[in-house]
Amino acid sequence: MQKEKPFRRLREYSKKDLLDMVFESLDEHYYQHDELLPRDMDARLRNNFCWAFHGGMVFHWKSIDRCFDKFWTPEKKVIFMYSYEGHSMFEKVKRSPNDSINCLHKYYQEKNYSKEQYESTYFLNGDNNLKQRYDEWFSGKDYPYKFNVVSWNFWYSATKNDIVFEFENGRPDYDWAPKNYERFKVIGREQFEFESLSTRKPSKDFLSLNGISKQNRDLFYDNFKDMNCYLSYLHKNISLDGMGINYTSAPSVDRLNKFHYDSYFSVVSEGGNENNTFYNDSLHNIKTHNLFITEKTWRPIHTGHPFIISGNPGTLKILREWGFETFPEIFDESYDEYHGKQRDKFIVSEVERVCKLDSKQKHDLFKSVEEKVIHNQNHFFENDRPVEECIKQL
Repeated sequence: MQKEKPFRRLREYSKKDLLDMVFESLDEHYYQHDELLPRDMDARLRNNFCWAFHGGMVFHWKSIDRCFDKFWTPEKKVIFMYSYEGHSMFEKVKRSPNDSINCLHKYYQEKNYSKEQYESTYFLNGDNNLKQRYDEWFSGKDYPYKFNVVSWNFWYSATKNDIVFEFENGRPDYDWAPKNYERFKVIGREQFEFESLSTRKPSKDFLSLNGISKQNRDLFYDNFKDMNCYLSYLHKNISLDGMGINYTSAPSVDRLNKFHYDSYFSVVSEGGNENNTFYNDSLHNIKTHNLFITEKTWRPIHTGHPFIISGNPGTLKILREWGFETFPEIFDESYDEYHGKQRDKFIVSEVERVCKLDSKQKHDLFKSVEEKVIHNQNHFFENDRPVEECIKQL
């Protein structure tokens, strides 16, 4: 008989049974450091950890106790990883009542854990503003000590690994960063050799890839559907050129290349640009927006595409800090200060303005930024600063 997957039929369980089931089923997601950490981090930090908790933040309290009782020493670190999402998860939410840093703080306080145990605890998350947001949240609390919080750019490494995995196995697979970055550099250049606009003329103005339903994607679909572009919205079962990718699957790197090469720029629809944040930050003394960058942004960078990004305020700023070029020659990049609908309406206006240029103006404009595009590709292949910044904090 096939073993039932956890969480499949939650309605049939009482709250107590559900919590017991969660705790038991999550055991398989908790590994000691050498099984869990991203491979490029693991080699350098192998001896620094005693336990790591993975698979979201539904904390398994018994495992935390076991970690401190049997494995922990003051020089060892205990890691909680939720790095593939950018929600900072300070407060509980209805669908995951134990899914928050607040619950973890309460548990440590109830167990009367020592200052050294707090100082040994690290929370990794994809929010690049995590430290500032955590400090704002903590200032309104009455807990004795802070945890360490570290921004870990999971999707930067995962996108690189996807390129390598697909090249070698014929299918995409988001996973931890590859061990051999030299191998990635070779494969990346083989797959994404830049072709100058001197020798090609794209038939479409831009590419807009949209997956699950979000308010920015609704706006883009409504405004872009009659424009000269490649537009997908998998929530509405609209795919590119009949490719038929369903919205639960990762788009193939190779299968998307032709759409980048046959368009001038990308409109990137990141998922965290909502006016009403998932955790209602305004109720918890948090003023700073989260800042989450995924494969949706890295894709146009490694394929050689200029971009305009519907994401969090400061997205372009941090990309420039990491050494990437942005494109003020094409777009009014003051939009990077905006959030939510204001940002998205500004982006629609900029896209419409650029697309109204005549054919020669448009072609010459995008040809003028080719050195920047090539720089971004090379920098993506060669640079690991987003990863290194995390490692330094660990």
